Amino acid sequence: MPEYSSVRRAQYVGLAVVLAVSSLGAGACKAGKKKKRPKAGGITTTQTTSPPAAPPGTAPVAGDNGLANKPPRVILAQVSAALRGATSLHAKGSMKDGRDLLAFDMTFTKRGAVKGKVRGPIGGKNVTVEAIVLNGKAYLRGRQLWMAAGGQAAVRRMGSKWIVVPGKQQPAGGNLSLAGFAKSIKPSGKVVKLQPTTLAGQRVIRLMDMGDRSVLFVAATGKPYPLRIAEKGGKQFVDFDRYDVPVAITRPLNVVSRP
Repeated sequence: MPEYSSVRRAQYVGLAVVLAVSSLGAGACKAGKKKKRPKAGGITTTQTTSPPAAPPGTAPVAGDNGLANKPPRVILAQVSAALRGATSLHAKGSMKDGRDLLAFDMTFTKRGAVKGKVRGPIGGKNVTVEAIVLNGKAYLRGRQLWMAAGGQAAVRRMGSKWIVVPGKQQPAGGNLSLAGFAKSIKPSGKVVKLQPTTLAGQRVIRLMDMGDRSVLFVAATGKPYPLRIAEKGGKQFVDFDRYDVPVAITRPLNVVSRP
């Protein structure tokens, strides 16, 4: 289930790092090759006690979205539909990309506007990059990014400036819409429904992809939004929250086309 854990990693998790490498050019900084589809998987949290699912044919409990007794294919279809209908979401966590660890804290909107931070390896060093994606263009900046790209000279030259990356240079043309996210949720193997549990006090349905043993946590109450995607073993995971919260993402000031 590579999309459970990576969510089209090149588009969502490693966005700023990938764009930074491509925009700064081979002469500015050298990055190791990334695996496009790194392995992922696994159960995340220690199971907690939660109310058992209602027997077939019985009415769902108050607030229950009725999916706990449904087969995985139905649950996944409802998750995709919920994502397509969402106006925004916030994602925070970390994922392995080959041997590298990528951490991020980003907000996504329905039409693909994105704002946040990503931390990952560039030129052999872990750097934090600020990123804004808007109207097909990605804007990036960060002192650590400039340092990795060109040392103190680049830091002095760039300061708080942003660099802009055209959509054609971005992964998948910069398409980061929630509809694209929904489309990416596809298992790589058989999907098995695990025992229900709770996550941060909320009842969830857990679906494990037996292909890579990643786990998708789905809200069992209210809209069936994904709440967590976890890699095998649960050490690395991404949490999703702040669904449908109004978000204003604007073009940054002090933008340059090249560092």
